[in-house]
Amino acid sequence: MTRPGCARYTTHLSYRRAGAEWGQRRGWAARGHDPAWYCFVERASPRQLELFGFPPPGHPYWTADTLAGVAPRYPNLDLPPWRRQIRSGSV
Repeated sequence: MTRPGCARYTTHLSYRRAGAEWGQRRGWAARGHDPAWYCFVERASPRQLELFGFPPPGHPYWTADTLAGVAPRYPNLDLPPWRRQIRSGSV
């Protein structure tokens, strides 16, 4: 590897459960504490957030516990679309 013209090849892999399609190598969590991300999340629609890998309302990820964790992180996020799904028992 120290000779001229030599190369080192690597493979970078990520694994996730099949049901966690929102989990990815460079998803929304990679920039989870960037001020611009907070601003975007708090202004975006559920569909816009889904385009960035945010689990949509009705996804099994959303439970009373996960919503309780998201609410203080994004205090201006309109959470009723996600809460309705939990109350209706569709998740």
